Amino acid sequence: MQFRIMDARPEKRRAQAALVGQLQGSAKRFRKVVSWRGGNQEFDVYWHALEQFWSVSDEKQDPTVYWDFYGTDNPEEAKVLYMSCQSTTQQEGNLRKHGGLFLADADENMYLAHTGMIGGGVKGVGKNTFVREYRGGNWHTIRWPDDVETDVVVVGRIGGPDFPAQLGRFAREVDRVKAVGKLQGAGVRTRGPSAGSFNPEFTGKRCPHAAGGAIESECYHGSVVNTLHDEVERLLGREPANDQPRDLYLTDESGRVELLIEVKTDLSTGSIYQAIGQL
Repeated sequence: MQFRIMDARPEKRRAQAALVGQLQGSAKRFRKVVSWRGGNQEFDVYWHALEQFWSVSDEKQDPTVYWDFYGTDNPEEAKVLYMSCQSTTQQEGNLRKHGGLFLADADENMYLAHTGMIGGGVKGVGKNTFVREYRGGNWHTIRWPDDVETDVVVVGRIGGPDFPAQLGRFAREVDRVKAVGKLQGAGVRTRGPSAGSFNPEFTGKRCPHAAGGAIESECYHGSVVNTLHDEVERLLGREPANDQPRDLYLTDESGRVELLIEVKTDLSTGSIYQAIGQL
């Protein structure tokens, strides 16, 4: 899918209004102190209990940017909340130093994306760590107004029914990436030798264009595979790998496959035969 960066002030204002409207309209509001590197302040915090994350939108810190940030502490229990990540965007134009940006597709649907710029003031935490460790997938190459191309993570479609869940997963994944980065910065080895690696699968909506117009179909395969990956790692203490023909697999010390998982989206005869063939 081809995206363009939303660059003009009016369209970015529209995207910000849609973002804030969705995140605040279905959430419970709290008045809480939020802490981050270099400061803390009291804000109206909007808690999404089902998705287990909170959001804050503020335009007073800096009148040139939309400051949107997120965390995973439960405001019903915590006195002070800690920022996990932010998706700060320029109100006009775009600077690559910020984490967030708004994108539009060919049908002018609006998306929130992230450049991978994360911080925390701790050795080992930064964009390089994000790119290396992020498991959420959905990377896309975009072209900036100065013709520079970079890869960004498309978090989700603003206004889509799954957007709060996608944003919540992103915030929790940034928490995990930061924790790994802190360990690595302290010289702690965070992964053992592996016969393969895991590349998270696409999760979201695919929009193929046919003669009759755009056909939008849900794609849950990636979400299932990514969730199974996390469960296998949690239960067995080992990270499964994947490749083009195999959804998930584990190998023993000799390199022999000892666990193989195939995921199919239906129970049709064709899918069953295909799965048996792959197994």
